[in-house]
Parts: sequence; C-alpha cells; structure tokens
Amino acid sequence: MGNRDKNKAFWKGGEKSYSILKELVTKAVEENNAPEAVKDYLDLPYKPMRAGFTVLSCEAVGGSRDSVTEIALVMELFRAAISIHDDIIDRSLMKRLEKTIFAKHDRAASLILGDWYFCFFSTQLGRIIIGNSTIPHQRKRALLETIERAVNRLARGALMELSMKNTLDYPEEEYLCMVELKVSDLEACMRVGAVAGGGDEQQIETLSQYGSHLGVLMQLRDDLMDSMNIGDALANRLRNESLPLSFLYASKESDEVKEMLLELFHDREKPVIPSHLFKAVKSAGGIDHLEDIRIQKAQDIMKLLERSELRMQEELKLILSDALFRFCQKWNRRFCQKWNRRRHFYS
Repeated sequence: MGNRDKNKAFWKGGEKSYSILKELVTKAVEENNAPEAVKDYLDLPYKPMRAGFTVLSCEAVGGSRDSVTEIALVMELFRAAISIHDDIIDRSLMKRLEKTIFAKHDRAASLILGDWYFCFFSTQLGRIIIGNSTIPHQRKRALLETIERAVNRLARGALMELSMKNTLDYPEEEYLCMVELKVSDLEACMRVGAVAGGGDEQQIETLSQYGSHLGVLMQLRDDLMDSMNIGDALANRLRNESLPLSFLYASKESDEVKEMLLELFHDREKPVIPSHLFKAVKSAGGIDHLEDIRIQKAQDIMKLLERSELRMQEELKLILSDALFRFCQKWNRRFCQKWNRRRHFYS
C-alpha cells in the first residue's frame, strides 16, 4: 500500500464514526427539537481527525476497527465542543483556512452551540461507554479516567494561555507546557483507542506519548503558518491569543521585535503589518528556532516508535511526516496565487 493509500485509510478509519455522528445530530434536530444551528459544525469541511486517531490507536494494539467506532464518535464530539469554545475565547474567524462557528454566529449563539456539544458529548459518553455492559469494568474505568484527565488538562492549558495574552513575560518552557496541555484531547484519543483495543500498559503509554508529541508538533506547525500570516491569521493571533513561538523567541533576542509587539499590545488600533513583523522575527532567528524545535519533536516521535513493537508503524510515521511537511505544502499550494503577490516580503 502506497503512502497516499495509507493516508486515505487513516481518514477512512474515522469516517464511519463521523457518519454515525452526523446521523445522531440530525436525529436530535429532527426528533428531539435540538436547534438547527448545531448542524453547522458538521457542515464545516473538517476531516474526522480525532476519530481517525482513536481508530488507528486501537488497530495499532491489535484491536478491531468496528469495536471502537462508537467510542471514536465520542472523542470527535469531545473535540467539537472544545473547538467551538476555543474559537470563542480566541475570537478566531478562520481555522485551517476555513470559517469557524464563531465566524458564522455571534458570540452568544456560538457559546450556546458549544454548550450543546458538551452536553451531547456527555449523553453519548453515558450511552456508549458508561452504560455499555460489554466493556469490562476495569477497561471502562480506564477510559473514563483518561477523558477526565484530558478535561482537566485542557482547562489548565486554556487558563495558562489567557495569562499569556498581550504580554511577553513568560519563558519558552512555559509556552511549550501550555501547548502540551492544550493538545491533551489528541493524547486522550490515542490512549482511549489503545485501551479500547486491549493494549498492554507499555503500548498504551507509547501511543499516549505519541499523541502528546504529535499534538505539540501540529500546534508548532500552526505557529509557523501564523508567523507567515497564511490565512490572514496573524493580527488576531497577536491580539487575542498567545504569541507564536517564533515571535516569543524573537522578542527575547531582538529589542526591535520586542518594541513592535509591545506597541501592538498597548495600541489595539495600530495596524498589524505582517511583512514587517515577519522580517524582524526572521532576522532575530525566530523562524529557524521554531523549525529546530519542530524537527527535534519529530525526531523524538521517531525514536519513540522505533523502540516500540506497535502495529501500523508505517501509518503512524506517515502521519508524523504530514504534520511536519505536507500540510504546509498543501496550504502554500492552495494560496499560491495570493502568496506570489506578497512573497517578496518573506524572502
């Protein structure tokens, strides 16, 4: 099987769960009077990544795809609720180059939709895991403890990021800790899949670490994209979220970058000029530093996989490659016409 086929197989692993999820949400709207707007999230062109990771992890320890389909659905619902709330907090209008729920609705309506998904996640969690008599008690307990841990870590990460908004007074290590907390849902997907598939303790820990490291790598990829202002996300990122790691590093290496950022923090009406910022950050070594950390994180994941005896090794490595390279290439192709008009700024 070629790399493209393996990549398709990964997405297909989550598609069945996503299809069932759409049916459940549609039923909630048509039969149980849920608001029609809850279907908007499922109409977004997102791929069922969290469900796919849950299924892949189950198969990596020898479990069957069918045995984890509904559990993967729960993890996709978990992600939906988190994503909507996160976009409200960050005031994000675009994510992965697509409009968010927050862009389609006002703040209050988006909050209601996010709350609905959290409630729906809870009811499906009860039906699929808590109320499932076929899941052994010890395994059920491990699944619920994993989800509880993820909820706690996500909340801590979100609060940490709020404390980093419009300030430079935090070290790089604290930023990376915050990122690791905020990707806890991906770590949870890998652990849930491994537990549901009957993996042993070492397999479960390896896949959990894989999910954590991969989540950080994917967030650092987003940092790179935001630094380059792909999707015109930089202005919102600087005003409403923590800085990209490249900017944080550059602010500690360059007085020019530090002064530019402090001016933007203090004067919210001051226009953000991405090309000027990028040049200054790049000159201060911020982009190279970010790439060094991304590569180191990828190497850590490779070492983790090489020490393991997991199945699906090629699929896990392919996903790692995608996180490091392919998405950047895809986004650049998609915006090549726009990029060509401005690329002289970023040379």
